[in-house]
Amino acid sequence: MSRRPTFTQMAAFSLTLGLVSPLGCAPQSEPGFGEPTLDPGRDDVDRGAATERSCEPYAGDRRDPAVDGRPLTGPARCCTDPGFEDAAAVGRACGLTRYLGESEESSCVHRYLDDKGKLHALRIIPLIGLDLARARSLHERSVAAPSSPAALPSSKRWTSTLDLRRWTFVVGSDEVVRRVSWSTQACSDEQMIPVFEAMADTGGPARALPRFELAQGRTPSGDPDPDSLLSQVLDSSQGARPDPSSTTPYPLPRRAETLLEAVLARAGRGDLEGFSTLLTTDARWGLPDRRQVGGRPIAGPLSDDPSGRATLEAVAAAAARLPAAAPICPELEPRRHGALTRGELPMWCYWRSEDGLDVLAVALRGRSGPGWADARVEYIGLFPTAPEAALDVRGEPPLPPWYPRSVDPDTP
Repeated sequence: MSRRPTFTQMAAFSLTLGLVSPLGCAPQSEPGFGEPTLDPGRDDVDRGAATERSCEPYAGDRRDPAVDGRPLTGPARCCTDPGFEDAAAVGRACGLTRYLGESEESSCVHRYLDDKGKLHALRIIPLIGLDLARARSLHERSVAAPSSPAALPSSKRWTSTLDLRRWTFVVGSDEVVRRVSWSTQACSDEQMIPVFEAMADTGGPARALPRFELAQGRTPSGDPDPDSLLSQVLDSSQGARPDPSSTTPYPLPRRAETLLEAVLARAGRGDLEGFSTLLTTDARWGLPDRRQVGGRPIAGPLSDDPSGRATLEAVAAAAARLPAAAPICPELEPRRHGALTRGELPMWCYWRSEDGLDVLAVALRGRSGPGWADARVEYIGLFPTAPEAALDVRGEPPLPPWYPRSVDPDTP
């Protein structure tokens, strides 16, 4: 049976990821706002990544940590997808006095100094596999504020506001949605309009960020640790004989744990065909975060690995690292279970390491019709390798609640 988490457990899960608490606090402010000028005088930067365009890599020390929580070291990496062609012109449009360069981190980060020596950043990230409507829907789980009046209504652009923070979604010439995050302390809404226009003219090559370096995260050779989650699943009666052709339904929330067990068992056995049958057609994977930070398609032409095997192997590796335990699935009150069954809400479940840093999270999406109900995996969140510190995600909206307060109009 899955366990119902206490408030302390749910808060710990959020803090494990270095994110805001599930109480809905505002997102953390951009690091460096209001702080002294940095010394960007280092010249140990890698300009080799800029093969088809001019790139000025950031040479300062204030970079985001890596996915595993460790500080980034070595030269800054030029962005594969910078978001626009002339980053220095953006600084001039916003009245920022100096462009410090770009760095590919959890997003493409362009850093600037203003006339008071304060550091500011624009963070741009391509949302691979999401159209504007889906990107907006996912964002609005966190921020339901109206769009900025300075951002004119457009089928190609939408801006969300929360206090001084802005997130603008722009469809580029390659039809890829890119999100830019900034603060009005750095640039006003009106000053940013030329930035959006420049982004609308941007096209490829776009890739999901942050990069997942999976070489050390693949399934280990030999049998997994007997006390691991993967061993528990493979040894269970449900996981021992997975049948890829099985049409056994998984109605939510009742059979959520059975579906999760089947996913892990098929990943552990390298059964790509069976694993794929348990996914939605547009399933994504990324970091273990309800905002789907770093999300990207699991398979298909927009995926880094069209077969989906990279995700399968990463899931097996994560399950082999984690201790044996039942999944934690935050519960929705029984009178609203129908919303899970019908697929109006995702159902989240997760496992975590004893130190609370490593997490494997799965979002399930129900589907139903007259006389039947089933579910598939919509999102898988994990770390490519075991993290050494809590994940620190910059420029993201607040962490959304597990479930909204109401779904059905007749539900209080």
